[in-house]
Amino acid sequence: MRGARFYSKRDGWITALIWATNLMLVGSIFLVLRDPEAPPWVQAMVSLLLGGTAAFTHWAFYQTWYGFARNHLVIRSGPFRWTVALADIKNVTPSRNMLSAPACSMDRLAVRYGTGKRYVLISPLDKTGFLQALVSRAPQLRMDGKQAVRPADAGRPGGAPA
Repeated sequence: MRGARFYSKRDGWITALIWATNLMLVGSIFLVLRDPEAPPWVQAMVSLLLGGTAAFTHWAFYQTWYGFARNHLVIRSGPFRWTVALADIKNVTPSRNMLSAPACSMDRLAVRYGTGKRYVLISPLDKTGFLQALVSRAPQLRMDGKQAVRPADAGRPGGAPA
């Protein structure tokens, strides 16, 4: 991986929700382990399932970042990885879309790419730095306020063609 990593912004309420959920999962493990009537195999399975779920969500939440490798935007969230060819990026615009995404904040950027309506939602903590790094690597894009667009799309809402 060459270049900087741009870690995801983390909203306080999402952080609290992740921590509360993980604490409840781990607490449930202790409850199952203290149950004298639970067979050992049930205790083991429940412990693995709940502990694994807590570890997975923690990993995905704290290891979500965006970077650049050769001619691609690389997006990582725990074990998941997306790559988008820089040449395929049409625009990057602010978004508050609530769909599931490799983003730990609702303060997001929609990266539109390829043919059709393909996009991925990201939430870099340093949005301006991320957009500047992207524009420096993707010659088809230019900064237009708080978004990166192709010059023909500049000034249009969402950077999309009319």
